[in-house]
Amino acid sequence: MDRRVPERLNALVRQLRQPVSLLTDGGVDALTGEAGQDMPDTGLLPPKTVVLQDGRALLLSEAWPDAVWTTPASDDGAGDLLAALDALLMQCLTAQPEKPDLMAAYRAILLDQLDEWELEETLATQDIPRVCPRCVLMMQTDVGWRSDAAETVRPVLPLEPGDVLVPFDRHSAALLKDMTALGERSELCEYAEAIADTVMSEAGCSITIGIGGCAADVIGLPASCAEARLALKLGRVYREKQSVYDYQRMLMARFMSELPRTLAASYHHLLFNAETARLFSDEMLETVTTFFDKDLNLSDTARQLYIHRNTLTYRLDKVAKATGLDLRRFEDAVTFKLLLEMGKRAAETGRAEPGDPVEPIDATEGRPL
Repeated sequence: MDRRVPERLNALVRQLRQPVSLLTDGGVDALTGEAGQDMPDTGLLPPKTVVLQDGRALLLSEAWPDAVWTTPASDDGAGDLLAALDALLMQCLTAQPEKPDLMAAYRAILLDQLDEWELEETLATQDIPRVCPRCVLMMQTDVGWRSDAAETVRPVLPLEPGDVLVPFDRHSAALLKDMTALGERSELCEYAEAIADTVMSEAGCSITIGIGGCAADVIGLPASCAEARLALKLGRVYREKQSVYDYQRMLMARFMSELPRTLAASYHHLLFNAETARLFSDEMLETVTTFFDKDLNLSDTARQLYIHRNTLTYRLDKVAKATGLDLRRFEDAVTFKLLLEMGKRAAETGRAEPGDPVEPIDATEGRPL
């Protein structure tokens, strides 16, 4: 029996003036799940007839075999009440519940909206496999794009038999990717990048993709979906030049997102302030970020920026002289990168959040390092 049926009946019964129980084996009340009442001998109760016994009105249920409705016999209408409740129970049990849409079922699973019993029922009614290694790829189109995200990516999406594309809203859709045929996680990232490139070339639409962790069974899909959505959110802030964001490779961005914004702003101001404003022009910041993107390789950075290697060295020397941080040294590069990223965290909003510290860092009063 659908457990929601007795729960709904119990909600109705609680509003009545007198207590009502539906007794099953062992004297357990099916409405509340509580035990302790004396279970009458059902063999002595005639069908469709209210029997008065020991101050109780008893009615053998037609809807629930071997169950007995009972209520105190102090009210003349007790028999009619029990008959009405049994008729209502019969109607609830014989009604055919509407089968939910398959995509709606997947969305409910991904958003962790089902309790354990509802999940089991959904898997059974929708024939959704429980055990299968899957990973959630959340895809998001531009806000101004004219079509739904799922309609945009479906024609160019290479779907395997175990893959499922789940529409979420106008601008987002989730791909449940069957990982059986994929080996390394790097292959999944390459697969996502290929999707983004194909959608751009075939549909002319720019999309971003967040990749969650791999789930061995359906229980892990909500966590994978949450990670994919968070990867999208963080990627737009900390990796705006990319189109694919792998949650497992975004440790720095995840760390930054948990910092109080006022603390991030204080540390960012130690390096980026009025005294260094002229040094860190757009050109200089582009030079530094490209240097980081090229893994501190001078030759590759110079080629990317179309400048001479000596020009690049001159710019890095200027940064080192003004800040004390030589970006050709790994430790100094990490320090600079952290302070630069903290500015993105601080810029996410113009006000402090609850719990943010209000005391500024006053060791240098904002002077360069």
